[in-house]
Amino acid sequence: MLESMGQVLSDIADWNGRYRKSEADSPSRKVMEAANRLVSTLWDAEAADLAALRATYDPAPTRPGSKPAPGLPPAPPEAPSSGPKPSR
Repeated sequence: MLESMGQVLSDIADWNGRYRKSEADSPSRKVMEAANRLVSTLWDAEAADLAALRATYDPAPTRPGSKPAPGLPPAPPEAPSSGPKPSR
């Protein structure tokens, strides 16, 4: 979706080749610069949102024997063996 928005804004700024022919202070240049800043900001916001979601719903695995984070239930006990162990 962000790519589509950026493409639309770029197309508006470059409508009929005006951006390439425009001076530094022209409306086409200002729209293109604003579009670039907007898309960059949206990418940053999306990355931050993904990082927050991953931290909440997909935390890093814990090492065996480490204590769980406060507020989390303890890990379930290991299942007992289901019979004699094979011998060599």
